Amino acid sequence: MSPQTRWALVLGVLVVLAVFGPTVAADYVYDDHLLIRLNYETTTLAQPWRFFGQGLWAGTPTFAPPGMYYRPLMALSVAVDRALFGLVPGPAHLHSLLWHMLGTGALLGLLHRLELPAMASVAGALVFALHPAQVEPVVFLSARNDLMAGALVLGGVALLLGAPGARVSRRGLVLGGLCLLAAGLSKESALLAPVVLLVLSVVVRRRAPQGGALGIALGAVGSVVLMRALAGVGTPPNAGLARVLAAAPDALLWWCRVVVWPVDLVPGMALLWPPARPWWALVVVVVFVGVLVRSGGRRALGGLALSALTLAPALPAVAHTGLVPDRYLYLPMAGLGIAVAAALAPLTPRMVALFAGGLGLVLALLSATTVPRWQDDTALWTATLARMPTPHVAASFAKVLELEGDLDQAAEWYGRALVAPIPARHACWNIARVHLLIGDPLSAARMGEQALTVGCPL
Repeated sequence: MSPQTRWALVLGVLVVLAVFGPTVAADYVYDDHLLIRLNYETTTLAQPWRFFGQGLWAGTPTFAPPGMYYRPLMALSVAVDRALFGLVPGPAHLHSLLWHMLGTGALLGLLHRLELPAMASVAGALVFALHPAQVEPVVFLSARNDLMAGALVLGGVALLLGAPGARVSRRGLVLGGLCLLAAGLSKESALLAPVVLLVLSVVVRRRAPQGGALGIALGAVGSVVLMRALAGVGTPPNAGLARVLAAAPDALLWWCRVVVWPVDLVPGMALLWPPARPWWALVVVVVFVGVLVRSGGRRALGGLALSALTLAPALPAVAHTGLVPDRYLYLPMAGLGIAVAAALAPLTPRMVALFAGGLGLVLALLSATTVPRWQDDTALWTATLARMPTPHVAASFAKVLELEGDLDQAAEWYGRALVAPIPARHACWNIARVHLLIGDPLSAARMGEQALTVGCPL
């Protein structure tokens, strides 16, 4: 590694820490209240193996058996945080940030295994580390599973690919398999890791995976599938092929917009109340992909294939929830980083350094303006309501107010979420209940009737 590259790497690490360092002062937000604060299963580390026999949301107030998500290592990480630091959020945010730094380092290792120049690799890693789409998974504690799965998939695939020109060692096979096993126990999207390994080997390296690496990867994910079945965890309802195909176009368009124009990013993009379709973003992405492939060749194509493969498992979740969050882009951004590094590879190190510096500065500034929106629920939902004032966002804000004990304001925002012809289903369930909690049965009856008139189901 040249001194120029070494300094670029050190500067990049400092910039990432400067951008995301303030997250350690953030509070719990959004689903953190249910998954972390109110989760009785994570209050103790006694019998930690119990996490491997149940769904992620077991122990939360909203859990309904059999559960849909099998992420025992995510639950275990929350339990470790609570055992060490209680419910103080700062150390938990630092824990998540360390996973992001580990993922960035794993991507650098993978770029080296794909034989990309050092300076171009640093540029690709900066795209992954600093893109504003990464703010949500880094700051949102409930999205730590994306960070864990991402870092472990990238590290495991890098180990199973082996060093350029050398066979994969037995140690590499064992460590790579363990990484992919842990990735699958962190989030279901990691189950496509064997396909990622195959694509990067065949498309980028133009040869089959070495020394039983593919068998090790298949064994790792097969073990996760078996453990999930033994735990009795189900699959998300309303995520059949027809619903996935119906949700995919709007979801992909939104993600295109997030990638090429990451400005004013907030959670809560719901398919029932979508903004105007950003067709322009699709055009920009198509042109951008063409430029990357033309310049980066098969290595850029392999990176883009990684993006597509790791984004595909998110579509059933989108069909189930009706939401299109930025956090599902976490691992796909690694594929984009590979493609960018491949496209920059033909340039001189000085030209790559100038490009990386300019792009890194822009992404850092955009991310730095996004991080404060996630500091607490008030900041988050105020920004989201200004950007996307939909019934879903109003109902989400109402739930936060309810959990904080502000029942009068919660009732008002639940009422604002009852908009014909498509009210927020969550408000339909809660509008009458919150009035009963206030002690106003007449208003509960009146709002229950109003909910039926605007389209809430019986």
